Amino acid sequence: MVVQQDTVLDKPLKQMLKEFEELKNQITQQESNPQILETFLVLKASLLSALEQKELESYAEIERSKTRKNMLARKLDALKQSEQKMRDEIIKEMEEYNRIKRFRHAQLASIQRNIDEIKKQ
Repeated sequence: MVVQQDTVLDKPLKQMLKEFEELKNQITQQESNPQILETFLVLKASLLSALEQKELESYAEIERSKTRKNMLARKLDALKQSEQKMRDEIIKEMEEYNRIKRFRHAQLASIQRNIDEIKKQ
């Protein structure tokens, strides 16, 4: 467990964990020394406080990252909707140009027929 925490915890906390482990070993070897026991209890309280603070910070960071992720998902959805709207507008405009092209080809055909009829006369 200590090895896993070493990668996450900052230097002073790592040092406290190391001292905690050393004092814990001393207590198991020398149960009767009140000074070691008192130092151990003070360090234990301090270490617990620091670890609980880190835990709260981690939970807060998780919540912030969830919020950011949700915000990005909403932005992506809005972008997709905007992109679809732009596609629809472009397709509509292309259809309009095709309609104009067909109309002009029909008009040219009519004009050409009129020209041909006039030339025949």
